Amino acid sequence: MSLVKVGYEPWGRVNWVRIRHYGVDGDLKMEQVVKNNRTDMGALWHANTLFGTVADGTVGCIGLTGTIATPTGTVTSLIAEISTYGFQRTAATRQTYVAPTVLNGTFTIDVYHQFMHTGTGTAVGLGMAGLFNKVSAGTLYALATFTQGPATLSLGEKLDVTWTVSG
Repeated sequence: MSLVKVGYEPWGRVNWVRIRHYGVDGDLKMEQVVKNNRTDMGALWHANTLFGTVADGTVGCIGLTGTIATPTGTVTSLIAEISTYGFQRTAATRQTYVAPTVLNGTFTIDVYHQFMHTGTGTAVGLGMAGLFNKVSAGTLYALATFTQGPATLSLGEKLDVTWTVSG
């Protein structure tokens, strides 16, 4: 029995499965590396694992900061994440979930929240948004820097954030 020669390292990648068959004597009898096939329900499980369930409508939490920085290591908050004036991290609402139409197809999910400056007359500069799995602490899933520069909001002004994630 010859072994499958692997010229790449698929271990740890979501789209590869390593299968090994051992005999009763412990000798390796067969090894193969195959591409997995994620189903449409698998995609829904993926989306629900990341962003909550379809039923509860809470699908992720959006946090904001005016400080532009690249996170390193385990991140549970943005640097100088804003927690006042209506800009505190909050649960977003699922807008759209589009299931894949074929095996291994891409799903998309949109999450949305509208922030409104409710503080004093002080203007607040916002330059980054983070997508988290919890309102407090949690894990930073994705990060977006406002590419046209910071948004400076005065009292009563609003900022809509719609996050589209494909998986």
